[in-house]
Order: sequence, then C-alpha cells, then structure tokens
Amino acid sequence: MAAQEHNDADSPGRTRTWWHPMLVATLQWALQDSYEVRDEVSVGRMPLRIDILILRRLGELPEIAKQELGPLVQILNEYTAVEFKSPSDAIEIGDLDQLLGCVHLFRSQQRPPLERGKLSLAILAPAISSALRDDVERLGLTISERHGGVWEITGGLFPLWVIETDRLAEHAESVLAFFSRNFLRDAKPIIERWCATGHAEIVDFIVQQIEQFKRRGESFTMQHKDAQVMERTWEEFQAAAIAAASPEKRLEGLSPEKRLEGLSPEKRLEGLSPEDVLKGLSEADRKRLRELLEQQSFEDNSNGGDAAK
Repeated sequence: MAAQEHNDADSPGRTRTWWHPMLVATLQWALQDSYEVRDEVSVGRMPLRIDILILRRLGELPEIAKQELGPLVQILNEYTAVEFKSPSDAIEIGDLDQLLGCVHLFRSQQRPPLERGKLSLAILAPAISSALRDDVERLGLTISERHGGVWEITGGLFPLWVIETDRLAEHAESVLAFFSRNFLRDAKPIIERWCATGHAEIVDFIVQQIEQFKRRGESFTMQHKDAQVMERTWEEFQAAAIAAASPEKRLEGLSPEKRLEGLSPEKRLEGLSPEDVLKGLSEADRKRLRELLEQQSFEDNSNGGDAAK
C-alpha cells in the first residue's frame, strides 16, 4: 500500500495560536519559582499531549500570582493539567474525553505511581459550551458553577475545573482576562482598567513578551496562527503603556533633541527663569544674545522716536 501523504501543517495539535506560548510565559512569570510550567507535555504519538502541565515546587507562591492569576491559583495541585482554548477557539465535542485520556496516560507513565489526589485538571476557555455540557452528561458527570466564571465538574477520578476567561474579563481583575474573546473584540477598556488599578506590571510584561515573539521572525508566525492579532495587540499595549507612564518614564532614553522635537521656541523656554536660560548658553550664544537684545533695543527706541514726531 502506498504511503499516505502527510502534511504536518494540517496535523491536529501541530498548528496553534500565539496565545498558547503567551499563556505559558505568563504563568511562569506570575508563579516564578513556586511552580514549574511545562509546555505541551507529550503522552504518546501526536496529538496526544497535555497543553500545559504545572508542577508544584518548593518556592513560596508569590503575591503577584495570587493577585494576577485569580481563580487558577486557588485550584492548583501538586500536578495541574491545563487544557487551553484561545480567544479564537472553543470547547468542542470530544475535548473533555481527550483531556481525560491524556491525563490517564500521563499518570500511567509516572514512576513511582502518582497518587490520584495530587493531580487536578483545568480547562481554560472563553466560555462553557453546549458541547462540553453534552460530554459531561454522556460521561455521567455533573457540572456546577462555584462562583463567577469558575465551574467544577464532579463525579470523575480527578478534581476538574473550567474557568471562563470571558467572565473574568468583565472585571479585568486577572491577567487571564487577556486570553478572552472580550479582549480580542475590544482590548482598550481592559488595558485602561489595568493601567488605572495598579496592574501596569502586566502591561509591561505582555509588551516585552510579544516583542520577544516578534524577534523570532517568520519562523514564529508560520508556526502560530493569529499573528496579525498579535501585532495589533502589541500596538494597543504599547500605546497604553506610554499613556500610563509618568512624564519622566516617557522621556527615558530620549536625547535632549528628541525630547524637544516638535515644540515651539516659546514652549521650550516655558517655565525657565532668565538665570536658567543663561546657564544653558555657551559664551558664543551669550554674545549673540547680547547683540540681538541691543539691536531690539535700538529698534524699539527708533520706533518710539518716530511715533513722538
């Protein structure tokens, strides 16, 4: 039998959005040394893999993680397997089965065997879908909302949670709001809220992280979907970061010429005393200034004399 032609670009699990590495980087940034974040943990042949695996470490959970990761921090176990659905994706039929299957495969491969109570599962998605509800019912499980946008699926072997990023985005109190459809549709109010409520560190981090992705060039954009959205997001965050920065921060790194560019002579001297103006002048400039003042004085006197006649 002839070998079937295979296209890696069309293989399930091969092409992903740029949101995925962004989430991995964000989790590691917030959790720091308290957890290890592993990306795309393989449990068999493609696409059998866990999107993100978060492993508890000895470090203390940093305050920024408690503040910025919101409900996700509260459900972290020694091992937490995360299924991630980007803002341009949704939970489909079979996704829950595949997550459970990958987790069972992962657990079967651990030596010594991993205790069931040390493993939790989380689905991070824009919203609960009817497909997920149908899968939950077919598997004989129960789903119920514990608090705004956080759902628990009970009846299985492992603690299983679903976090709706769209619901988190309504209040913009967590960096997870960045991974919502609400952010994709209208990022500006979320970014402005972050800047106004002491979350400017998130804005700086996301700008820097996207810049790192951009520096990878075409190889990155070819492997990840939504590259145009990434570029637009970067521009929005750049504008927000500049708007929220102090005047000193905005001017940091600019040469004196660049700082004054576009200002009229009057604006450049505004607020300076005559003494301050003189301090910045060279001897040649002072001489030229004296000449101009004497010329102006002569012209004023001449005009005054003519008027008297």
